[in-house]
Amino acid sequence: MSLFDRVISITVGKKGTEEGLSFSDSRSTFAIKKTSKEETNTADVEIYNLSESTREKFNSIDNIVTIQAGYANFGGEKILFVGNILDYSTIKNKADVILKLKLGDGAKQLNETSFSKSYKEGTSGWTVLDDIIKKLGLPKNVTERIAGLLSSKSDQYANALSMTGLAKDQLDKIMTKLQLEYSVQNGKLKILDKDGVDDENIVLLDSDSGLIGHPIKKTKKKNNKKIVGYDIKSLLRPEIEPGNQIAVNSFDIKNGLFRVESIEHRGDNYGNDWVSDMFCVEYKT
Repeated sequence: MSLFDRVISITVGKKGTEEGLSFSDSRSTFAIKKTSKEETNTADVEIYNLSESTREKFNSIDNIVTIQAGYANFGGEKILFVGNILDYSTIKNKADVILKLKLGDGAKQLNETSFSKSYKEGTSGWTVLDDIIKKLGLPKNVTERIAGLLSSKSDQYANALSMTGLAKDQLDKIMTKLQLEYSVQNGKLKILDKDGVDDENIVLLDSDSGLIGHPIKKTKKKNNKKIVGYDIKSLLRPEIEPGNQIAVNSFDIKNGLFRVESIEHRGDNYGNDWVSDMFCVEYKT
């Protein structure tokens, strides 16, 4: 895979009316951080030497930006990030005019949506969860097991319940009750069993599919607890996101199965970066 294999495109606009813009001839850089935590995933993007009229298309915090990237000869462009515009600026650096963007995945929905509803005694927690999801207006991405429970009558509240406030705060409460976790990935509310994995196909990483070097054991914090995992680096793999299950083959790990806790995609279609760095923990089915 060479520099000239790299492809990237960006769309911007109101939700459902995004206008396609191609940057195959413009320098574009990105640093995208995704995590399985409830915090908002973010992207820092720079696009070089666009016309003023094109730059103005990004000058609205209500717009949605979708970044697709990949390799022309290895699956083409794949969705890398979807998010609201949080910040916008233009700077001049010598001969270059650089558009700088800060994006947040689901930031507008999570930070601005309120939820107020009362429930009678015996209401299922799954009913409450479904109501909050609908209010947020984010498509949901759930496993088959959780999809079945959303229509069940289990985990009932013993007393009447009143929920008022920011929808995200109410979502945090119901997730704790149902022993689930959530994050927003590419504009979808992803709900998993706590420390579980999604139903996506297992991605293989080895020397033939982009693995760089070998996994390095690390200890990091999650929810104020220390967890032992591995830092794993590969050529850019846009399809990998937190909650995915990956298989790793290296000289010291054979057929290791891992859950992706966090991932950072970095790219520069005119530079050296075009990689994915992830932190993963061993996962046993």
